[in-house]
Amino acid sequence: MSLENMVCFVHLEELEKNGEKPLDLATMKDFEKNYIENNAIYEINIASSLKKSFYDLMRRCENSSQVNKSGTELSQFGESKENLNVDSSLPKVKELIDLLKTSILQNLGDTLSRLETTSQFKHWYEVYNIQSKNQV
Repeated sequence: MSLENMVCFVHLEELEKNGEKPLDLATMKDFEKNYIENNAIYEINIASSLKKSFYDLMRRCENSSQVNKSGTELSQFGESKENLNVDSSLPKVKELIDLLKTSILQNLGDTLSRLETTSQFKHWYEVYNIQSKNQV
């Protein structure tokens, strides 16, 4: 089974409870360390364009984190970015979920379709159907 996809999916499901909350840099670094970077413990197989989007989102979190630490970031002209109508708010947790969830579900679906072709699965499925009919 593709354990890494299942672990990541469960992690995303837990985060989904906080979908509208701001996404913090610590969460992004945790995802990077566990699922995104090369040779991560649960490295998931995602397209390079998706990986790029992940790192774009991470940069937004870094930038927002720097803005929030200093109160308000100043433009090169000394005006606060809030006065220049630049949105310095943190990205939402939902953005991370939307970014990764579809790809993870596709990976899990691919794993299931390969599993269904094995003799072990066919045997298990026969036993499962018999037990279901007999309510065992």
